[in-house]
Amino acid sequence: MREVSSFNKNLVTIRLGLSIPYSYKSTPIIYKLIAYYDLVVNITKADFLDNRQEAGRFELEMRRTPQKIEKALAYLKTANIDFRVRSNFAGDSWHY
Repeated sequence: MREVSSFNKNLVTIRLGLSIPYSYKSTPIIYKLIAYYDLVVNITKADFLDNRQEAGRFELEMRRTPQKIEKALAYLKTANIDFRVRSNFAGDSWHY
């Protein structure tokens, strides 16, 4: 059996549905989640067209400690970005 380091035991993964308004088109929202909050982000689905002035919709998997994920979600709230946390497929004990 493979031993898991204590660092990896503290990591969780959440799935997130994100709707980024067209007015944020020039704002690197997903980049900020990675750079400012040290998250590992996997974009599993994206739906946006530049010629339609509609919100871009993204499905993300975010991995890191619960504290860092909570800070990133607080950033999304203060930026008025709609998001929905999806069921946790990884079976981690943490949820939002």
